Amino acid sequence: MEKTLILLAGPPATGKTDLADRIKARHTSESFLSVSLDDVKEEYWDTYGFNNAEEKAQVDANALQEWFRRLDVAMADGPQIMCDYPFSAKQHDRLAELADKHGYRVLTIRLVADPVMISKRYRARDLKPTRHLAHIVTHYHKGDVLEDRSKGDDLVDLDILVDRIKNRGYDTFELGHTIELDVTNVDAVDYPGFLAKVDEYLDDPSSVAAIAAKAGAELTDEDLCSRIDYTLLKPTATWDQIDAICAEAFECGCASACIPPSYIARAHKAYPDLSLTTVIAFPLGYMTSAAKAVEAADAYANGASEIDMVIDQGMVKARDYQAIEDDIRAVREAVPNATLKVIVETCYLAQETKKPICHAVEAAGADFIKTSTGFGTAGAQVEDVYLFAQELGGRVKVKASGGVRTKEDLALMSGAGADRIGASASPRKLFGAR
Repeated sequence: MEKTLILLAGPPATGKTDLADRIKARHTSESFLSVSLDDVKEEYWDTYGFNNAEEKAQVDANALQEWFRRLDVAMADGPQIMCDYPFSAKQHDRLAELADKHGYRVLTIRLVADPVMISKRYRARDLKPTRHLAHIVTHYHKGDVLEDRSKGDDLVDLDILVDRIKNRGYDTFELGHTIELDVTNVDAVDYPGFLAKVDEYLDDPSSVAAIAAKAGAELTDEDLCSRIDYTLLKPTATWDQIDAICAEAFECGCASACIPPSYIARAHKAYPDLSLTTVIAFPLGYMTSAAKAVEAADAYANGASEIDMVIDQGMVKARDYQAIEDDIRAVREAVPNATLKVIVETCYLAQETKKPICHAVEAAGADFIKTSTGFGTAGAQVEDVYLFAQELGGRVKVKASGGVRTKEDLALMSGAGADRIGASASPRKLFGAR
């Protein structure tokens, strides 16, 4: 990969840090060095402090020069570099000069959104106690505390934000190759498709996708087929359809057939030697832990040897990892002898929640972490499978599910670290007669 400087630009509170994490997750951990202007500003605020708006502006200006110095030093060593900030004309020329000096190509990813939505996110972020206080006041020295952060005298309202976007050009900044992403509705963003465009530009042979493809290419058809949970979870599925996939799963040597709970008893009677997987709290996951436990125990009693449960996304949004762990443990205790897979629905996860969720799944005693229901906005992504596999180190296995339709998909997910793969595609069609 050529030396690349990625600039994540656009107005504040558009999710630049989250996008940076998503890009890094698709590449080996050594691929990108972050050089953060906000980090330097916060360091300077704590070191020098300020007593009024004018002094704050001067400290910020000094921090900017120090950031350029650090960026210059970093670029001299030649790593891939990523910076996120509401870049404006103030930084443009110096960034262009440094890129030219050190032979870097520049990729600008400009995030944009409706100003009203940005303003709401901006205010919510500034009011969080974890946000550095100096962002919202004009008088600060290290150790200062403001109990009621809504009283900060440097909070940014909608009018100020709109003025800054217009006059500083947050939504028009570009340098090098520039691509734009609208994040007004983050839940509707096609992150996999967008990140694929970024990958095309980077063309990085050390990316997770490249590593996974190489590893997956070494697996035989038999090995790939043995990882499949052949799946039919459509709400309109009939017994004839369920019967057909169970027969094919058994004949082809799949790991299991994954079917709705209502068909488990009948399928177990018809195919006593076939491992059966079923889903619990599917696909939304927001019933109580007690209800999940009862549903799981009933499915196990009916012949399901593997249980795929869905976690509560509200708990994830609240970052309540203890509640997630307790929810999983309730099901674990209800079916101690079943293989328990935990569906975390990766398409809804912020990047920083993925590792803590791995730890909650492990602590609760589950056997697998599973990416997706197949009913969310996106299915399994290779970087999530890789992250889970690396983070859990085999202590908990990984199941990739959702959007796996070809033999190449199976190989890619397996190469990334998936020990099990949920697929609705016919094994006979994928691998030919067996």
